[in-house]
Amino acid sequence: MDWNLITDLIRPELLVVGGFLYSLGAFLKLLPTLKVNWAIPYILLGVSIVVTPLYMALVLKAAWSVELLVSGLIQAVILAALCVFTNQLYVQIKENRLTDTQQAPTDMTYWED
Repeated sequence: MDWNLITDLIRPELLVVGGFLYSLGAFLKLLPTLKVNWAIPYILLGVSIVVTPLYMALVLKAAWSVELLVSGLIQAVILAALCVFTNQLYVQIKENRLTDTQQAPTDMTYWED
């Protein structure tokens, strides 16, 4: 996969919103009152849909228009998905890799001849 394609989809100036979303997700996961971790991606998507167009309009000085709203919505979905995907990569490496190494077979013969 060509990473230039991914970086072309996300406006570089919006990566700060991605950092905010990732941090918000980490904070939500630590909340003892939020017992349903499956809701975090939906919360991040909702926050991203609100924050991204606002950030584009207020900080990046984009004029309010239909183009801003559509572009902001697209960017919001991509940023939220990127944050959830990044977190899942981290979880898979941290937790499941440890499980794999503990359950590794002692016999190094993987292929039957």
